[in-house]
Amino acid sequence: MIRAIKTSGLVLLTASLAACGTLSTSPPTYAGHLYAMTNAATGNAVVHYGRSASGKLSVLETTMTGGNGVGGTSVANGTQSVDPLFSSDSLFLTPDHTRLFAANAGSGTVSSFQVSAGGALNLIGSYDAGGALPNSLAVSGTMLYVGHAKPNAAGTQLTGFRVAQDGSLSPVAGASYAPSGTIIGTQVLFSPDGKLLEFSELMNGKVTLFPLNADGSLGTPVVNASAGAGPFGAAFLGNGKLLVSEVGASGVKNAGAVSSYSVAGSGTLTPISTAVGNGQNATCWLALTPDGQYLYASNTSSGNVSVYAVSADGSLTLKSGNSAYHAPQGTVDVAGNPSSGPVDSVVSADGAFFYQQFSGLGLVAAYRIGGDGGLTPIEGGDGADLPLLGSEGLAGY
Repeated sequence: MIRAIKTSGLVLLTASLAACGTLSTSPPTYAGHLYAMTNAATGNAVVHYGRSASGKLSVLETTMTGGNGVGGTSVANGTQSVDPLFSSDSLFLTPDHTRLFAANAGSGTVSSFQVSAGGALNLIGSYDAGGALPNSLAVSGTMLYVGHAKPNAAGTQLTGFRVAQDGSLSPVAGASYAPSGTIIGTQVLFSPDGKLLEFSELMNGKVTLFPLNADGSLGTPVVNASAGAGPFGAAFLGNGKLLVSEVGASGVKNAGAVSSYSVAGSGTLTPISTAVGNGQNATCWLALTPDGQYLYASNTSSGNVSVYAVSADGSLTLKSGNSAYHAPQGTVDVAGNPSSGPVDSVVSADGAFFYQQFSGLGLVAAYRIGGDGGLTPIEGGDGADLPLLGSEGLAGY
């Protein structure tokens, strides 16, 4: 009888507290946050996902950038394509997770966001990018460099900015580069120590590195010939090694590859592994695990991801050519071939999860990383709320 009375009293008290609104459910906490760019031509935006401890993504908010993307229209040839920006890192999150920058290719601007401790975004402003079609961003300390898909009237395809304490951007004199020949700039990337800046010149077949001057401007470029055809994305393995994806020669099927290089302080590259093929098409984006042991290469035209093992000396071994495949659903690549559009990718900060943005499906697919680097889909873990064509740009941890 006493037990029944106590239980009844507890039920009544709980009901009363709930009715008065004094009971509340704690908001969910997340192990990390991811950000995907819509690249919408009529108003670019960033979709914010919370990452659970099990790797699942939940949509939390969508924040406008104050600029425009290009939708599904390719900056390369004006066709409708799953890879409209033709670039890596059009969305960039600083290592301390306090600033996010977005390239607005349609309006020729770069947006700066403050990131709260809980991952929420607050737009600081949108700034002129110093040229048309900004499509790749790199940040080190107070310097931000913007890569442009095509040159402005002066031939410039790299522009540099100072990031103020409040997150605003101002151009830096002498922080620009005009490459020789016709190229499509696909990647701009700082070395971890911020002493070198890498720029992938797709049409030229060059991987150019710049030493940085004390004021943040660019030193004399060191133009390196790519070990494989069509250099696109890049990832530094520490300060002394560089990994570069290669789309393959024009018209050649199944020629995707990745090369690795040792990097001299001057910016000179020496090949370690040369064009390690994966049997896939249009190998473009790279994501490296935090321990540097595995590399994920997204193959846009094949709709999948290749997995490479990375040795301590920087040499590469292909483990799986075709992982994380998603079938196309009516969308095509820049050459008109059916493709689901795997574009930018992210490995979580703890190295446990891999996330692949599929521009032709409107989602960010979630995978668990195995001890051997293999990828296993996380049921119910994908991130949504992206356009069915044209989204490009992924960052997070």
